[in-house]
Amino acid sequence: MEQRPRYLADLAQKIERPLITCEQKLTKRARESGVTVYSPREFWEDRGLDAVLASQKFLRRFKASIGAFTQGRDGAKEWRYGLDQLFDWYRYLLLGRR
Repeated sequence: MEQRPRYLADLAQKIERPLITCEQKLTKRARESGVTVYSPREFWEDRGLDAVLASQKFLRRFKASIGAFTQGRDGAKEWRYGLDQLFDWYRYLLLGRR
């Protein structure tokens, strides 16, 4: 696991592209290498997109589709649990909320 921050930071530096992440270790490593680092929200807002509005729309659509996706599926309860966890992760990444 320790190699991932080093690899991604080094790759971003090599190809001269910014890095978009919320991971603190990766952010630290990349900035030490001179790489520009954005959170997903900072990246979108820097380009004029209303990140909060776009994120909220995405999250509403995602949450609304969980029931239809899991209905009648083998292991529906487990699917629902996994998708609820994924929703929470997306909400954290996009809006910084747990």
